[in-house]
Amino acid sequence: MADRLLYRQIHPQFIVDNQVTPRAFKPTKKNPDVSVYDGNMIDAKSAWEHYVKMNGRAKSDGVVAVTDIECESLNLTITPDPKLSFREHMLIRFDGLSKSAVKLVVRTLTENSNKRGWCYHPNTSVNSDTE
Repeated sequence: MADRLLYRQIHPQFIVDNQVTPRAFKPTKKNPDVSVYDGNMIDAKSAWEHYVKMNGRAKSDGVVAVTDIECESLNLTITPDPKLSFREHMLIRFDGLSKSAVKLVVRTLTENSNKRGWCYHPNTSVNSDTE
């Protein structure tokens, strides 16, 4: 069974030299979980289109991915989001991790997504739903 891709929308401020920065995966006090789309339920382009339509204006320059296996290997849990009405939305939960562990996990997720590259980028012909 293949790893499940978890698609992350990337805000324009989270990109430097076409690479995703750690801010894209860093939880905050306001948002302690990282929002993703379940790649088993939706492809990267459709996830981007849904996100942009849902928010009324484009706040995403594209979509990158990490996998459920990568998250679980970092002691992160993935759960459906109980607050949203669309089933494709998931949360990467950082519960119980120390600040130093969060920093390492965020760096690892960022590196993994950058190695994988853009899964969907609206300004290019990129649309890769594979690892």
